[in-house]
Amino acid sequence: MLLTRRDSVMGETTPRRTRRPKQPRIPGDFAALVRGLRESRGMTQQEMGELLGFPAKDAQSNYGKWERGDNKPNDISVLRQIEDVLIVGHSEDSRCM
Repeated sequence: MLLTRRDSVMGETTPRRTRRPKQPRIPGDFAALVRGLRESRGMTQQEMGELLGFPAKDAQSNYGKWERGDNKPNDISVLRQIEDVLIVGHSEDSRCM
């Protein structure tokens, strides 16, 4: 007689492994916040990366790592640049209308 996963020698079921849901890699979900703000401005990752000073050939790749949560800015000045582009720039656009 072949035993299945649900059968055991003593008639008990074998517990199945469950995968833990992926957690954001960056506390506070920085990645989702930055992505949402960028998308609300109608910008691409390439454009955002270039505005933050990444070389054009690496802009999308490097900035995209932040949105995926693979990496985060390591300098407060970069966070201020992000704020200037995504938040302050957005409020200035709203006042012009």
